[in-house]
Amino acid sequence: MQETEFDQLATQELSTLSELLEDNVTDDNVEIDYLDEVLNIVCARGEYVINKHKPTRQIWVSSPISGASYFILQDGEWRNKRDQVILRDKICSELGL
Repeated sequence: MQETEFDQLATQELSTLSELLEDNVTDDNVEIDYLDEVLNIVCARGEYVINKHKPTRQIWVSSPISGASYFILQDGEWRNKRDQVILRDKICSELGL
């Protein structure tokens, strides 16, 4: 995958994830901030940082619950390299959605 294609697809995923969370998180103590292509989520358990990593063509996630995860685009979904969990599913599950 070329860098420009990765950049477009990863930006689209982060934007979609941000919108999904904004629309579904009802806890006023959860802050969702998508700025400069980095998605930050602050909740009672800690802070998530989700961003693109261009050199590896991955989306990287730092989670206060599960630690670091790396997602690659596979069959149209951003999947964890280790266990194949879909990025959106992982974040929604950890946030109780």
